[in-house]
Amino acid sequence: MAQRKQLVGALLMVALCALPAWSQQKDPRVNQPVQPLAGVSSGESSSKTSPNAEGDQANAPKPDTRPLSGAEQFSLGSALGRSTTFLNIHFRETADSNGASAGSGTDWDSASLLSGDVGASFLRARSEFRTAYAGGGTLYNSRENLNESYHQAMLSEKILLRRWTLLLSDQAGYLPESSFGFGGLGLPGGVGGLGGFGGQFSNLNPTLDPSQSILTGRARRISNTFVGEVQYAISPRSSFTATGSYGILRFIDDGFIDNTSELFSSGYNYDLDSRNTIGVTYSFTRFEFSGQNSGLQNHVAQLAYGRRITGRLALQLYGGPSFSRFQNSSVSTTGEWRISWSAGSLLRYQMPNGGVSLSYLRGVSGGAGIFAGSERDEIQVSADRKLGWRWAATVNFGYAHNRGLGQQLLSNAFVPSNFRFNSLYGGTTLNRTLGRRTSMYFNYTLQRQSSDNSVCVAAVCGTTFLRHQFGLGLNWSLRPSESR
Repeated sequence: MAQRKQLVGALLMVALCALPAWSQQKDPRVNQPVQPLAGVSSGESSSKTSPNAEGDQANAPKPDTRPLSGAEQFSLGSALGRSTTFLNIHFRETADSNGASAGSGTDWDSASLLSGDVGASFLRARSEFRTAYAGGGTLYNSRENLNESYHQAMLSEKILLRRWTLLLSDQAGYLPESSFGFGGLGLPGGVGGLGGFGGQFSNLNPTLDPSQSILTGRARRISNTFVGEVQYAISPRSSFTATGSYGILRFIDDGFIDNTSELFSSGYNYDLDSRNTIGVTYSFTRFEFSGQNSGLQNHVAQLAYGRRITGRLALQLYGGPSFSRFQNSSVSTTGEWRISWSAGSLLRYQMPNGGVSLSYLRGVSGGAGIFAGSERDEIQVSADRKLGWRWAATVNFGYAHNRGLGQQLLSNAFVPSNFRFNSLYGGTTLNRTLGRRTSMYFNYTLQRQSSDNSVCVAAVCGTTFLRHQFGLGLNWSLRPSESR
């Protein structure tokens, strides 16, 4: 009996001591909830744990592992092992100052736009499949001849093996005007801009797409880019890539230069640590132009640097010499090598209440339907920020400078070799959430272009082009469906 009393007394003492500790543990004012750890970068130690490590790993973004020398640009990461579908529908009423895209005059008209985008990604342990489509149509109030539609689609399949990675991707589109700034004309998730489809799935390097960085007015065109890439992991830190692409730009309306581009590139990547990568690339591109009896070759060697912080920062910098020359050319001196510089950069930075995207590109391009080869400088910027619980704002801007590489034949008239185009667009969108799936927005967009000399491009004649658009619209979104 004495031992039993001693045991009961000991248990009571333990209970009395544990009760305050248990109460303190349950009080959130004393023990604040532990914040989940941020997703680790590629190659970073996974030994970091938290009291809820399994839940944290399920919600953490998957680090971006795309090679620095590859066909795809860096991203901020993706949902870990999830398949996703999305559907968005948009309606907008617009006031357009220059719907005919003719010079810098003003001829205001109203228009209605109905558009939508849909896509899906299916992620498995050894494969990633993505597809997306965006399209719509515009009806003008008083000029039926200006009614238009646009369509853009993409397919991408990535196969992941032990050391090998195979990427196959195809992007096709039909647009009534240049893609440069077209995504800013009140189209949520725009066709143009950084990454296309609002960056949903398409993330190809812009050097692979046929250049459309000159505002050509009303000029319908079809474009397509097919990309194939092989990546081989030499070691945990180094890899080799080989990329090939075939792109076309075909104009339905007369007076423009169709072009075809064939590209091959190879590169070596080395991870300095979990966040920093360096690399070297070589690429060869051949351009062919309809009606010009000429071809253009371009060789580029570049050094590259990349930095990634999952969910926060993606940075790419690259640059090097470029060697180009015409072959069988009737519009420029054949066989003479031209030496210049090629460069590019990409920055994506994510903050708690917004983000910024910036890209810069310099190099030889297909000429955007105006030149049989041009040298372009192009910059595009996009920023978004939340303004409280229901409001958000987006600002975008783009500028492109194109200079012909030689005397060009445009609309049966020769254009001087020093001919230049300076094109820009800019705009802002203010969005207000109305419900779980709906929102309304107001947007303004500007397009402007100037050139050295007067020339007629489709319906646009003179040295300047100017266009304003004001829009008021509604968005309906099906909440993304996710599955493991």
